[in-house]
Order: sequence, then structure tokens, then C-alpha cells
Amino acid sequence: MVGWATRWAARSVNPLVATSRHLQPRGLSSSSFSADEVQDLRGALLGAIEAAETASPSATQLMLETDPSARSPRSTYELHYAELALVDIRAALAKRDALRQRLGVEVADRLLKEERLQVAVAECLMARDRTARIIETLKRQQEANEVTCDT
Repeated sequence: MVGWATRWAARSVNPLVATSRHLQPRGLSSSSFSADEVQDLRGALLGAIEAAETASPSATQLMLETDPSARSPRSTYELHYAELALVDIRAALAKRDALRQRLGVEVADRLLKEERLQVAVAECLMARDRTARIIETLKRQQEANEVTCDT
């Protein structure tokens, strides 16, 4: 007679197979996406959020490290870092959009939820809007401060 432990062991799944199966949502073939692509998206989203959050402190730091005789106004540095952050944000959101296009919106959104990336996407979208507003404000301020010389 076979015991319950033997029957359970015969039905159990190899832990390595279970791990790779866990990384793959139901209904997707292995060629649809890879875990590396999800990690790349995670890194891009988190990097873009960090770039947006550190634009102002980075601008201040660069201004302080610049020789006082060669300094530009702080808004110049802040505009530069905000534009770089916006490039990173747009690249991260483009990766998310490519994933949604390739897998379909519903499947990609389910994958983002399973990978706990939906909050990072939302933060990235908010950072995009906030950074775009900052850039617009800084450009308006710079235009208002321009001095023209008529000679």
C-alpha cells in the first residue's frame, strides 16, 4: 500500500519548474515576454521616478560645484536636469506601451499587477506630468527674464 506522502510527492511539482511557471502568467506563451524584459521595465520605471525626484537637488549640487564666476542661474541647471528626467520617464513609459501593444492591454495590465508594477507606472505618470509642468514654468520664467539689447 502506498502512503499519502508518496502519493503527494508523485503529484507535487518540481520547485524549479514551479518557479519558472510562477514568472509566467496564465495564458501567455514563453515567447510572449521574458522575465528579463519585466526586470528591464521595472528598472526603467524606478530609474525614471528617481531621476524626476532628484532633478532639483542635482541642479542645486551642480550649481554649488560650479565655479562662482562661471555659474548660470539655478533655473538653467534645474531645467537641464528636468529635461533629462523627462527623457527617462518617456523611455520607461514607451517600454510599458510596447509591452501593452505586444501582449494586449488586459494581459499586460494583469502582468504589471502580478509583478506589482502598477504603482510604479502610476508614479511615473505623475512624475511625467509634474516634470512637464516644471519645465514649462522654468521656460516661461527664463523667457520673462531675457534681456535684449538694441544696438
